Amino acid sequence: MIKGKKVSLRPLEKEDIYKIVEWRNQEGVRTNFLDSGLLSKYAQEAWYEQYQKHFQQYQKYNDRLIFAIEAENQYIGITWLYDINHRNQNATIGMLIGDKNFWGKGYGTDAIWALTRYAFDEMNLRRINGYIVEYNKGSLRMVEKNGYKVEGCMRKAYYAHSQFWDIKVVGILKEEFEQ
Repeated sequence: MIKGKKVSLRPLEKEDIYKIVEWRNQEGVRTNFLDSGLLSKYAQEAWYEQYQKHFQQYQKYNDRLIFAIEAENQYIGITWLYDINHRNQNATIGMLIGDKNFWGKGYGTDAIWALTRYAFDEMNLRRINGYIVEYNKGSLRMVEKNGYKVEGCMRKAYYAHSQFWDIKVVGILKEEFEQ
């Protein structure tokens, strides 16, 4: 278990995936994901089985880690590292606080802090990056509070709400996080 100040991160369990489907399919949540299609329960079950098989087979060199976020004894969201590259010591981070009762209260900020610390201290990564659609101001503030910097912009790379939007590329280096 990974501990933050307000949250705990634990390995994802099969029963968690049904909440993910519910959360991800909410309007206003779904369009904040670069893969914004509707999720089905059956597709999520198949995805989870594949993830577990891959994780067991390649645990030491896994290229994706997913954690459930818990706060106040409740499962409130998920956070993950993907495209983990051990040779180049980098990965991409993502997060979803699905329970709207926990939005805007620092739980997402703490989950990103806890996973970033874990990636740097336990996984020996040197760089973490992420991608945020420009209209998702809350996510941008959340990562900036953790020391992430906007490093670039993928202009008009995402279509939602009847128009194209920029994707902000954010990143942090281990030495910046330790300051």
